[in-house]
Amino acid sequence: MAFALSTISKLFTEDVLNEVVQNALRSTGKSDLHIASYQVEPGADKGTGYMGIVYRIRVTLSDGSELTLIGKGMPQNMVRRKTFRSEPFFRKEVMFFNHLAPMLRKLELKQRGEGVKDTFLPISECYYAMSDGENDFLVFQDLKSLGYEMADRISGPTQAQRNSLLHTLARFHALSFALQTLQPETFSEAVAPIYEPWFAREFSSFYACYLYKLFGLWHRAVRDQLAGTHYLGRFERLGANQKVLFDNLCDSVRLLQPAVINHGDAWSTNFLFKGHQVMMIDFQLVRYCSPMTDLSMFVFNCTTEEQRAAAGGTEAILKEYYQVLCGAVAQLGLPECPLSWQQLMEQWCANGLLGFGGCLELVPLSLVESEDVQDLDRVEGNEPIPLDELTQFSELTKPEHKKRLVDLIRLAVDYNMF
Repeated sequence: MAFALSTISKLFTEDVLNEVVQNALRSTGKSDLHIASYQVEPGADKGTGYMGIVYRIRVTLSDGSELTLIGKGMPQNMVRRKTFRSEPFFRKEVMFFNHLAPMLRKLELKQRGEGVKDTFLPISECYYAMSDGENDFLVFQDLKSLGYEMADRISGPTQAQRNSLLHTLARFHALSFALQTLQPETFSEAVAPIYEPWFAREFSSFYACYLYKLFGLWHRAVRDQLAGTHYLGRFERLGANQKVLFDNLCDSVRLLQPAVINHGDAWSTNFLFKGHQVMMIDFQLVRYCSPMTDLSMFVFNCTTEEQRAAAGGTEAILKEYYQVLCGAVAQLGLPECPLSWQQLMEQWCANGLLGFGGCLELVPLSLVESEDVQDLDRVEGNEPIPLDELTQFSELTKPEHKKRLVDLIRLAVDYNMF
């Protein structure tokens, strides 16, 4: 299936594509080439994104070689766009690639040297990013053409991929600590525009009922296994009603210092892997919060109880993150890590509920086979509808699925997150 550039955005013209291609070729010594032809096609499977749609742009150059690009635009379906609030999420991602990423990259090159190979900011090259609230889009380097692949959505990342992801988060967070320490005014100005995109009470009308519906899905799956235990009682108090549940999740993102720029959606589908190398993608939920925003998302959504046990337990995973963080901070020229181990554990207990809140949605989503993922563009119209009506999840009845939910509830309760 082929599309026009305007399918991605009304403002994505052939002149813009020419600019993008020249940006992409600038570092290759082939800037004298021009576009012979191009084709726009789907770039991702169903179930890999809600707020935006990904396209692959295949460009044939004047010498016969091919350049592939990734275009990301807002849904054309207005019901989907307004129901999922695509505009603020695109605005955040454009802000990240146009302002935050260049700032962090500049700091790293200054502190670690221009020739550094193992960057602490492994992200795709962004050749174009614009936001006007209606026609937002971004164009990236195609990482798949470089051999990067997504971890399996259902079985999850391998051990090697989990380790790479964990280390990547630690080094990424180290950049924030370094900038905050070495250039505090610059850092304060950079994080000031970052706002909470999801777990904020002002968005209750969008998300509270949806999350409570997911809570009910979990409750039906675990109530027999946890019957008569304090785990079930604590879980039920967390979601006594939809307001209580959403208020608790909003409280989980309270700002505890020291804080960093977070990826915000650190589960495995937002990372691409090639051997031990990893690339971070999709910064639509970028946050300014404690490192636990990312780390708790990783633990709750990218590990199973068996995997945590094999790693030496949850605290062993947190310690590995902390050791990599301290090493990265030292490489950036800081005499000591601004985050102590005691502070990290305090943040884990205080902010870790955000990771659990994320897995209310992400774990059921990760258990759905690709062919069972619904078509989010099926609804016609121009106005938003309740999110819980647009999205549907099947009951979780398999024993292994129920066990995973039970294990996650126990993990959160054991650390007194609720």
